[in-house]
Amino acid sequence: MELREAKIIIPEATGIATISHAEQFMLDAWGGFTATLTEGAWRDGAQRIIREPSHVYTIAMPTTADSAVKLHQLAAIVADIGKQNCVYIRYASGMVELVNAGARYPWAGKVEE
Repeated sequence: MELREAKIIIPEATGIATISHAEQFMLDAWGGFTATLTEGAWRDGAQRIIREPSHVYTIAMPTTADSAVKLHQLAAIVADIGKQNCVYIRYASGMVELVNAGARYPWAGKVEE
């Protein structure tokens, strides 16, 4: 099976428990990851610049609907329990998305295993 590179960015502010949970999820789902420390910035609703240290996780995964659903679910979980407005992911297909807390993937429950 051909693998492609996917990514998820998890802010340090989510806390060590959230990061540990996410890492275990990635290990269980895809067998591994590579983590890199980084820093990102954006403007909030009041146009203030917010800077935040984060971890970029690079994952080798197949370009299947199942992997896309799992990556989206991981981002939603991180946003929910890490109290983030959104979490950045890049699917193995190359498409990027900002996943909001409480988001559910439109394919959830429709993927055959």
